[in-house]
Amino acid sequence: MIIIDHGMVVAQGSPGDLMSATSSDHLLFGATPNLDCAGLSATIGSHVSETSHGEYRVEAQPTPALVAAVTSWLAAQNIQLTDLRAERQRLDDVFRRLTDSSKPTDSNNSTDSSSS
Repeated sequence: MIIIDHGMVVAQGSPGDLMSATSSDHLLFGATPNLDCAGLSATIGSHVSETSHGEYRVEAQPTPALVAAVTSWLAAQNIQLTDLRAERQRLDDVFRRLTDSSKPTDSNNSTDSSSS
């Protein structure tokens, strides 16, 4: 499989290779909209973003320690958790991440797995 963005090959390899070359798992949770993502990120040591109104994504492996840290932070802020789930990245997530034109591109970041 080859992923092309703006006429340039940005990644190449089997679907499994492409998915394992980037962070694949993350924690998703629902809570009050407009949380202090920077504060939560600083507390847990992982990037947190609000992906849609009241829906959040933590860019880290969803370990028991991470789940405990997120829920402890929410409890300390007296914020009710409405949803919590771990999710594996899908191939379309990899494609979007590699072809997101809003991020600076670095041609040295392409994954070349031509031995597959």
